[in-house]
Amino acid sequence: SLFKQRRTLGLLLLWLVLPIMGVFAISTVTNVAYNVRYACAALPAYIFILAMGIANLRQGALQMGFLLVILSANGLSLGQYYFNPQYAKADARGAARYLESVGDERDVILLVGSTTAWGYYYNGDLRVVSWGQSVNENQETLRSKVQELTERYDRLWFLSIRPWETDPNGNVKTALDHSLYKNHELGLPGVEISSYVRAKSLRGHSTPK
Repeated sequence: SLFKQRRTLGLLLLWLVLPIMGVFAISTVTNVAYNVRYACAALPAYIFILAMGIANLRQGALQMGFLLVILSANGLSLGQYYFNPQYAKADARGAARYLESVGDERDVILLVGSTTAWGYYYNGDLRVVSWGQSVNENQETLRSKVQELTERYDRLWFLSIRPWETDPNGNVKTALDHSLYKNHELGLPGVEISSYVRAKSLRGHSTPK
């Protein structure tokens, strides 16, 4: 049906393709992880194409069948978004506000995962450390880095935002659990916050409320 309407076809195809290609290009240039929700700019064209295709089917049962398939696919997508943290938007804003309220000048934040959102939302004064690809180092090296970092600070806040992007095996958390004492833990959508202290610093910090 669209091939018979050249102007409409060209407009919808450009509307469908260019936003997605643009997002890929920006992600590549800025080194930002691509997220499926960025493709929403092409959603109107996608809906128009589907609607025109369904409307031009001659059999009512076939129309209903295709419509149910599309609605089912969208229902599955929404279910993933609401109940699977890998699809949901991480609550970096809530994590930033929390650490701004409970952080102390002798604290440090160790961030694993997505750093872009954190840099946008966090306005506190605590030092933020991100080890990037070094999380793939062996446990002995990671524990040594943990000990070196905590020599200058009394408390370490472990902040994990979409950790599957950089540390899918949880190497940093394993190193922290073996090197320090965890005295507080908080979970937000797509975000894990834990505070760690050394043995000699354990008495100096109460559990945040």
